[in-house]
Amino acid sequence: MSTLESRTEIRKQKMKSHKSSTYEESEKWDLEYWLSCTPDQRLAAHVAILNDVEIVKNSALKDSNND
Repeated sequence: MSTLESRTEIRKQKMKSHKSSTYEESEKWDLEYWLSCTPDQRLAAHVAILNDVEIVKNSALKDSNND
């Protein structure tokens, strides 16, 4: 399993979700969730997202070069 796949599986196991009726309710829940995380957790999530974006960009570049 690749690093991306293993991180995806770990995220699925840890994922918290919420169903909102309105945009405002969703915003409130999102803010409460991120405020409940430690600064280290928020930074780790941000870095993981940036790393995943780079992986996707690199994959797209490889695909476009193969055309």
